[in-house]
Amino acid sequence: MGLRNWTPKVTAFAIAGSAITVLFMISVTKFWRHEFQPATWYLMSGAVLTFIFFRNRKIAFAIIVLSFTCVNVGFTALFHPTPAGVLITLGSVVGMYVLAVWGARKYPQLKRKDWKMFFDRDPEL
Repeated sequence: MGLRNWTPKVTAFAIAGSAITVLFMISVTKFWRHEFQPATWYLMSGAVLTFIFFRNRKIAFAIIVLSFTCVNVGFTALFHPTPAGVLITLGSVVGMYVLAVWGARKYPQLKRKDWKMFFDRDPEL
């Protein structure tokens, strides 16, 4: 599979999804610190970008968010473990597993090579 199978469209959506995830992470951090006005702006920015780019690509967005969160929070949780970091990492791993099992049951006709289809539009039954 690897990166050689990525198209420019998939790359653009992965970058956009990662940026949106960062906006949501910043928003949660700002809310945690009781900085409500900037937190609201980051949250609204992420929501608007999500609506623009991923309105019909919810599964692809979930894959990007869970993967990005697992990788970035996971490294921190390994070297500087905190209960929140470990729980977020485990939650994203469990979320990816649940998403994979759910997708395999809901779309049994899709094969491994059809993964790019989720970046076009969520499949119809």
